[in-house]
Order: sequence, then C-alpha cells, then structure tokens
Amino acid sequence: REDTRTPFLVNLAFNALHLGIGVTAFSLVADRYKVASLAVAYSVAYTVTAAATWVSVARRTPELSQGMPQHITYVTCATVAASVAAVSAHVVIVRTLGATTAPLALLDVTLTSIAFLAVYLSLAIACRC
Repeated sequence: REDTRTPFLVNLAFNALHLGIGVTAFSLVADRYKVASLAVAYSVAYTVTAAATWVSVARRTPELSQGMPQHITYVTCATVAASVAAVSAHVVIVRTLGATTAPLALLDVTLTSIAFLAVYLSLAIACRC
C-alpha cells in the first residue's frame, strides 16, 4: 500500500516551518543580514524536518532506529570538526591575503570548502559512516 499522505504532511510542515522562521528572522535582523537569515531559516527548518521524518519513519522501520544514535554522533562530530577546519582556513586566508577582491574572495571560498570537505570526508571514512 502506498502512503502519499505522510510525504504531503512532511512537506507541508517543512514549508510552514520555513516560512515561519524565515519571515520572523527576515523582519528581525538588520538589512545587511536579511538574505543570510533566509538561508539560516531554511537550514533550521530542513534539519528539524529531517529529524522529525527520521523519527517517524523509524517507528515504522525498526532497523532504521537501531544505529541512529551512533550515526547522529558520527555526523555531528564530523560536521563540527570540519566546520572548525573551514573557519580556521578562512581566517588564515583572510589574514594572509586580505580577500578584498573578487578573485581573492573566490579563492577563499574554494580553499575553505576544500578544507571542510577534506576533514569531513576523512572523518566519515575513519568512522565508516
């Protein structure tokens, strides 16, 4: 039997949450941060919806919930470590190069992304996530 109601409700909840957080954040932050606040609102809404969906599906699929705590721990640790590496790379690049022109800013984003991916993938491989 196909279940089309659950995906609809999940999508509806995600969009309502995204709009609620987005409109609130957009109206509360300074003009220079308005666009960034929409990105943060999307990320928060997506993360909350993904977690709620995982819990909902795990109730119906017990195999999914068996390794969930360990998997979440691995992903969280890898993300935090990779974020620290990316921020460190960004700080070093900005202090060294200044990143005041478009090519330097592009180099900054590229090297910061490489640092994030290198650390995240290394930890993911080490943890066998």
